[in-house]
Amino acid sequence: MFGQTVASSVVGSIVDPTDAVIAGAPVTLTSADSGAVRTGTTDSNGTYRFLNLLPGTYNVTVKAAGFRPAARSGIVVAAEETHTVEIGRAHV
Repeated sequence: MFGQTVASSVVGSIVDPTDAVIAGAPVTLTSADSGAVRTGTTDSNGTYRFLNLLPGTYNVTVKAAGFRPAARSGIVVAAEETHTVEIGRAHV
């Protein structure tokens, strides 16, 4: 018998106030349910990806050098869902 996949994802991009991408920005994903923390870095396109997540509620925090920290909280991710969280000029 095969098990069901329930892995979910949170992906997005980070841009500065001029809409230029921010490459190399540290991004933190925290599970509001368990407190588990995962870290990553935006790629050359300003994109980040957190894959193979359990369904639940998450918070995303970005602390890029030269910019004030930005956060989005209460991101509810369902089973087998890819949730896109863009952080742009209003957040950075």
